[in-house]
Amino acid sequence: MENLLQEIKAELKKILPEHLSEKEKYATKKEISDFEKESGLEFPEELVTFWLHCDFYLTVDANIFKKLNCKEAKDTAHFTFNLFKYMVRAWNEDSGKELSEYEKSYDYFTFKGRGFAEGIITETFFDKGWFPIAQSDGSLILVDMNPGVNGTYGQLLYMMFVSDGKSGPYYSGYDSLQELLNHYLEDLRTGRYKIYQDLVYPLTDPIEPIVLEPAAENIFHLVLDELHALHKELAPDQLTILKIDTATDEDIAELEVLIDDKLPEDFVTWLRRQNFMLQADGNYITYSVREVINHLTYMNELLANGTFDDGRIAFHEKEGFGNWDGDFLKKVWWNPKWIPFAQDHLGNMKCIDLDPGSRGRKGQLIEMEVLHDQGPYKEQYHVSFSTYIKYQLNLVKKGQYTLDAHWEGRWEGGRLLHIQSKKASEE
Repeated sequence: MENLLQEIKAELKKILPEHLSEKEKYATKKEISDFEKESGLEFPEELVTFWLHCDFYLTVDANIFKKLNCKEAKDTAHFTFNLFKYMVRAWNEDSGKELSEYEKSYDYFTFKGRGFAEGIITETFFDKGWFPIAQSDGSLILVDMNPGVNGTYGQLLYMMFVSDGKSGPYYSGYDSLQELLNHYLEDLRTGRYKIYQDLVYPLTDPIEPIVLEPAAENIFHLVLDELHALHKELAPDQLTILKIDTATDEDIAELEVLIDDKLPEDFVTWLRRQNFMLQADGNYITYSVREVINHLTYMNELLANGTFDDGRIAFHEKEGFGNWDGDFLKKVWWNPKWIPFAQDHLGNMKCIDLDPGSRGRKGQLIEMEVLHDQGPYKEQYHVSFSTYIKYQLNLVKKGQYTLDAHWEGRWEGGRLLHIQSKKASEE
């Protein structure tokens, strides 16, 4: 990154030395360190290097406005990199916002190129793991430190605050800040810039606007369609051997009374449609709706009977187990708003958390490790139930599964599909 900044600086000096008159760097080590400690974020090394070494005014193109065919495009030509302290303010104001009910609807959610449907970006409006580095009339360029299952740590997003129902996050196509700045350097070297009032600005491309087309139906339904089709093709016996009942309206109502909350929409869709047990990565087996209710009821009874009031939380904190580090989970051993949906052969459970800690997100996944009484932990890789299921689908599509006739150690005489994060040949 340092070498790249020097190359950019050299080109700008050739074009217009006055552009380099400003000598303020974007951040100090202390500013960055203090914010990382307070927020729990860890910035990509290339971004920290940029902030500490770049000391000149920098703008990049705002082609995204034209691509979205926004009316703001005629008045917007570029994004301007801003000082770290001002970007902290923007992060404090906007990060942590969830998708509204409208934004969760299929016509918004599945816009092609946005990144939700493709699994590139996390399914939210403004994730706390997204940090702004440049802005343009309220819209932002963000560094993504919490990408989707098909995304890349450090990729760049656009956060658009525009008209016509097109606000929200979009994947930029750049997987790093380095890629964006390399593109900027190439523009300088090929003369794709203009000079205005002693500054060099990038040119916007003569782009044909893209049409944001909604899919025919909710994207999670499409995920389930594909997951079911692949099981029918690869392991049709699973649909009968591991058959389960789908959820009725009464089942959903009973479960919502039990948790004293509304179930996440993606989980309701799953319960209403999933008619066989999924053998997920890590030897986890998904529950039927009746098993969800039974396991939740059992754990709630243990909680009510004081089973967990034996000092285990204090012991885990003293020994540094890290269960509640970062305040993503509430400091409890079990919570009646944790919904168990899968279990491995040791009894460890995966749950949906509807009552998170101060820095957690409602609907996040947690792991309840019963082996050696390890307890609850925030699930590291999946921020919602739907992202977890999409990940399982992606593994199947990549051929990362085995086929055999065993179920809980018994020979069932048919082909069953076991999803796994490594191919059999790699184990």
